[in-house]
Amino acid sequence: MADQCLQSNIPSRGCFALCPITEFSDVVPAHYLPGQPKDKTDLVQACVVVLTRMQADTIQTYGATLRGRIPEEEQWRDGSFVLLQLVNGLKTLQAQGIEEAPLSLSSFVLCREERDLQPRLCVLQVPGTGDSEDGSLCQCALAALRELLPTAAVTPLISDLLHCERAVSLSQVKSVLEFSLWGPADVALGASSCDRELVLQRWLDLERATVLHGLVHTRVELTVFEECHLLFLVRTSAKIMCEASVLLDSNSASGPETTSF
Repeated sequence: MADQCLQSNIPSRGCFALCPITEFSDVVPAHYLPGQPKDKTDLVQACVVVLTRMQADTIQTYGATLRGRIPEEEQWRDGSFVLLQLVNGLKTLQAQGIEEAPLSLSSFVLCREERDLQPRLCVLQVPGTGDSEDGSLCQCALAALRELLPTAAVTPLISDLLHCERAVSLSQVKSVLEFSLWGPADVALGASSCDRELVLQRWLDLERATVLHGLVHTRVELTVFEECHLLFLVRTSAKIMCEASVLLDSNSASGPETTSF
């Protein structure tokens, strides 16, 4: 695979880039390179990247697979996790000053190794082909939401947040998804914001100690789901979780509604 297809928009092959086994320079037919005609057979110099064997999906094909999956809880968890990875990727692009991406979501690919139950999202540097119009990062997240969580209980809330197109919209969606995936499900949070933060801080301290203690003693290689769970525990705060819980409570109080994408 040519290096142009694998270069990540995140520098130094970060968490959204594929890790190659090896790389080497060789001559390959030009049609293997992005943006070249399929019938062009001229040999050109390229950097070839060798990857581990993995299953690759687009957001659309993965969403179609999810919609045929039972039970629904598994469908919701996996869809939410991929959407969370996408939002994290969009936030990284946002931090780099990138404000638009293809609405076809062609800049993203999902790759899953055999040991992982969930795929890892990679951000590709895909040259513009004119086949897809660009949209705002929030619009891209909405397109992914439609594919991954079309009927979930949290979908109306996420849709509303993204339609606001605010600078903090992606961060709010990130915190809502993280809280839904890994936040306390059986803890009484209290009515006031102050009480809620105190409860969440105690929960977070205990959860961090438990998970990190287990990680130190087992020393196993983490799956992508476990990596993201760990990053959530390390980077989140009681305040962020409190705000997410309030948003989720307001969504529950409003009852079921039709989502407009």
